[in-house]
Amino acid sequence: MPKKKNVVDLASFDTRKKAEEGAFLNLLSPDDGSETGILIRLAGADSDLFQETQSKLINKRATKFNPSKPWAPITNEERIKDTITVLVKCTLAWENMVMGGKELEFTPDNIRMVYENFPWIREQVDSFVMERRNFLA
Repeated sequence: MPKKKNVVDLASFDTRKKAEEGAFLNLLSPDDGSETGILIRLAGADSDLFQETQSKLINKRATKFNPSKPWAPITNEERIKDTITVLVKCTLAWENMVMGGKELEFTPDNIRMVYENFPWIREQVDSFVMERRNFLA
C-alpha cells in the first residue's frame, strides 16, 4: 500500500465566504508604490455580487447579438464600462477617500466617478478583486 501524502483540506481554500464579506485594499501611490492610506473594501470575484453583475452584463450583450455580424467584438470602451459597472457593485466601503481637500462621500455615483477618472485606482481594484488569495481567511 502506498504511503499517504499530506492531504489538503479543500475547506482551507474556500474563497467564497471571504469574497462575500470583502477585504480591504490599501491603494498604492502611482508614483512610488507606497501605501496611500486610502482603504477600499471589495467583494471578490467569487462573490454573488460579482457573479450576478457580470452575468447580467453578459446576458444583456447576448440579447443584442446580431447574427449578421457574429464576429463583431466588444469595443475597448464597452469593456471598460462593463468592468467599472462590476467594480462599482463590488465596492463595499472606503476610508480616507479625499478629493479636492474634502472627504468623498461613499455613493455609487462617486465610486463610478473615481473608477472612470483614475485608471490607476480602477486597475488596482480590478486586480485585487480577481486575486483569490486576497479572499482567503
